[in-house]
Amino acid sequence: MSQNSESIQKKEFHIVFKGYKPEEVDKFLDMLSMEFDGLQKKIKGLEETLDSLKYEGDKESSKMKAVIQEALISAHRVAEEIKQKARVEAEELVSKKRMEEEQELKNLKNEKEKIKVNISELKIEYNDFRDQV
Repeated sequence: MSQNSESIQKKEFHIVFKGYKPEEVDKFLDMLSMEFDGLQKKIKGLEETLDSLKYEGDKESSKMKAVIQEALISAHRVAEEIKQKARVEAEELVSKKRMEEEQELKNLKNEKEKIKVNISELKIEYNDFRDQV
């Protein structure tokens, strides 16, 4: 049976021989009623505070989720940028090495041609020398 302060104050007791003093009972019931009102107000205040804290907690949780989501998106974007930069640098490095290899190959071919010319000249000199001897 649910009680409130009004039901406490309006509660009536039967008076019997050697019963309690009605004034003391009334004072006690008044005190109980006031204390009951105070406790009900305190409970209501605590419930409101709890609801408010739950709401704030939900808001904070939503904010934290949004911040975490932004951080993940940002980290993914940065990772993609780093990968793209690495690809570009790798392509530039490969291109540079190819150009260096092509230049080295060209230099070696030129050197080969010079050696062939020297060999031809030496053969001519050898033949001339042999013919003279």
